[in-house]
Amino acid sequence: MMQGSAMKISSLAEDPYWEGIMVELLNKGLERDFIPSHTYQRVVRRDPNFDPNLVLLAIEDGELTGVLIGVKRTRAPEEMIEKQKEVAWIKAIAIPPEKRDTSVFKSLCLRFEELTRESGRTLIRFGDFASWYFFPGVDVLYDYYLDSLIDFGFKKVGDAVNYEIDLRSFYIPPRIVRMERKLKQEGISFRKASVQEKKAIMMWVGEKFSPFWAYEVGLGFSKESTSVWLAEYEGRVVGFSGYSLLEPNWFGPIGVDEEMRGKGIGSVLLYKAMNSLRLSGYRIITVPWTDLLFFYTQLPGIIAIRHFFRVAKELEF
Repeated sequence: MMQGSAMKISSLAEDPYWEGIMVELLNKGLERDFIPSHTYQRVVRRDPNFDPNLVLLAIEDGELTGVLIGVKRTRAPEEMIEKQKEVAWIKAIAIPPEKRDTSVFKSLCLRFEELTRESGRTLIRFGDFASWYFFPGVDVLYDYYLDSLIDFGFKKVGDAVNYEIDLRSFYIPPRIVRMERKLKQEGISFRKASVQEKKAIMMWVGEKFSPFWAYEVGLGFSKESTSVWLAEYEGRVVGFSGYSLLEPNWFGPIGVDEEMRGKGIGSVLLYKAMNSLRLSGYRIITVPWTDLLFFYTQLPGIIAIRHFFRVAKELEF
C-alpha cells in the first residue's frame, strides 16, 4: 500500500466496500463513455481473469478519488495464456475532473507498474483486453488521459475506431438486395444459426479467426434463440456475423472465410445483423474495435466515429 499526504492506494481485495460506487466514478471520470452496471459486471466481474488485487483504488480523506482496473490473462481463453504471459492490461483508469491536478493518476499507475514487475511481466497495454473491454484504447479526445499516459511512458502502437449508427435511418439498399440474389444464384445462402450448432460454430470461428471471437460468438446462443447469422456454400459455413453478443446494442464480430472474400458476403451479413438489431428495438448501435475504416461507411445513419490510440509501455528491469 502506498501513502501520499492523505491519500492511499488500495485495492478492491482490501477495500471491497468501494465497489458500490465504482460505476458512478467511472462515468464521472470518463465523460465520453456511458458505463451502466451491466457493462461493469461484464468487463470486470464476469471476466474469468478477474483479480480484485489488480483493481486499484485511490482513497483520500474517506473519498474515492480514482480507480484503475487492471488485469492479467490467467484463465481465458486458454489458448492465449502462454502467448500473453508477458503482458498486463489497464482496462480503464478514471479520475474525476476536480482531482486531475493531483498525483492520483501517477500514484495509481506507479502501483500497477509495481505489481506488474512483481509478476515478471514486461509490457503494459491500455484498453485492448479482448472480449472483456470497455474500449480498445484511449480515445484521442481524452486529452488528459492521453497526455498523462504518454508522460508516464506509454507509446502508440496502433489505432482502432468505434462506429456509432442510428438505426432510425436504417434501410436495406437495393444493391444489397441484388447482391444477395446474385450470391444465392451462385449457391451461397444466408440463415440464422440454430441453437444446436453452438459448439460447431464456435469451433469454426476459433479455427478461422481467433479464440476471442469464438468466445463472443458463443454468447449468441441461448436455449431458445441465437443472434448469429451464417453464410453457407456447398453445405459448409463460409461466413458469420454476430450481434447483441458483448453488449445488447453492439454489432459484431463479423468474418468471411478468406477464400470466399470479395464477393459481397460480408456486406450481406452486415445488413442481416443490423436488420436484426433494428427488429429487436435498438436504435443507437455501436460497432466496436475495428480498423475496417471503409467497410462500415456503406451503412446509413453513421452519427459518430470514435478514434482510439492503442498504447503500451515496455518495462525496463
